[in-house]
Amino acid sequence: MQQVIPEEAAPGQTVIVTGYALDAANVRDVYLIDARKGYRVEILDQANRALRFRVPRVPGGPMRLASIAPGYAELMEQSVFLTVLEGRITQGR
Repeated sequence: MQQVIPEEAAPGQTVIVTGYALDAANVRDVYLIDARKGYRVEILDQANRALRFRVPRVPGGPMRLASIAPGYAELMEQSVFLTVLEGRITQGR
């Protein structure tokens, strides 16, 4: 994971993560994590160079992205962040 577009989004909006090896063979689940908890996201589309997910209802603020590869249980934290906008729930984008 190299970049998330847009860098800020409200719960309910969709974002795109770009990078390499983001297809289902390499990424099983994606999470947004803060200092206390991880929140699983709903992956909508997934390909080798990009994946798209819907931002879940989570506390506002900066969230680090993390992924789990098929066959593994551990979260792999990525150096990519999404700022979740607080107080606004939207129905997609």
